[in-house]
Amino acid sequence: MPRFTRLHVPGALVHVITRFVNRAFRLAGAAERALVLDAIPLALSRSDWRLFGFALMSSHVHLVMSSGDEPAWRFLKSLQTRVALRLNARHRAFGPVFAERATTILVRPERAGALLAYVHNNPVRAAVVLDPAATVWTSHRAYLGLDPVPSWLDVELGLQLAGFDDSPSGRSAFHQFVVQGSARAWDPELSSPLPSASRADLRLATVPLDTSSPSVGSVSDAMRVELSCGGPGSPWPRWDGSLTDLLRAACELRSVPMEQLRSPSQRRAVTSTRRLVIVAGHLHLRRRVNELAAALGIANSTASHLLGRAASVEPEARILAARIWANAATTMRPG
Repeated sequence: MPRFTRLHVPGALVHVITRFVNRAFRLAGAAERALVLDAIPLALSRSDWRLFGFALMSSHVHLVMSSGDEPAWRFLKSLQTRVALRLNARHRAFGPVFAERATTILVRPERAGALLAYVHNNPVRAAVVLDPAATVWTSHRAYLGLDPVPSWLDVELGLQLAGFDDSPSGRSAFHQFVVQGSARAWDPELSSPLPSASRADLRLATVPLDTSSPSVGSVSDAMRVELSCGGPGSPWPRWDGSLTDLLRAACELRSVPMEQLRSPSQRRAVTSTRRLVIVAGHLHLRRRVNELAAALGIANSTASHLLGRAASVEPEARILAARIWANAATTMRPG
């Protein structure tokens, strides 16, 4: 049977399912789980997709994502290649690891909560655990604040789309919602790709933009106006300004000379400022990691490594991105 052509809609809510060949149990323990979790941020750094939910099962992986302007294969090829090579090396095996291409299912944004509950309940449905909070193989514990939230996992957005506050009471209510969903019947809209004719109306079903998400203290009205113009259905607007402006703003924020940022210097202050540029530019301004690496004069692998410790500069990255957007909004304001 011929495969459906992937329907690519920037800013859409997407359920990604990738299975291992012959439904083999390739993720047997914590070490294999770590291989996948380590590969995810590197794959994300090579695309403009965002991830806010996951479940790692022995024979397959579920990801809850928002699509970017780029096609799915840019993220999926990087992820599957890295995972396959490492799993084969660990198991001393050869040959294909993943069964065909990953399944990508477009889901209506109003069903984001149901999709997260479906994904987080995978271990419950498989009779691995009785409570979705009793396993570290999904993102549910991160949503509840029981485990640290990886820098690449957007829990804040996931709670918002599911209709819950990012607060202790909101997280508790989310948990109860997921627990209640464990007994629900299989839902084809969340787990089965639909024919193209049935998917046509999903072209406009994009994830809504949250203009209040950057928690940077006081955010100007000009910035909010600019955030609301991030493109059709795109939840993370892409800033297309000069990367030199981003570097200059980071240097001003950190009091680091611009020439040092682009030099071979490995001083801690310089390296940390480069990390600030990478995190603000990629996670908040939606620029490609290779673009940022070129602007800084560093290798792509170095930029990916800097992104791996995003949490250390995250508050400043939000401040830096807010300044960039505020300046852009001021520039665009009619005279």
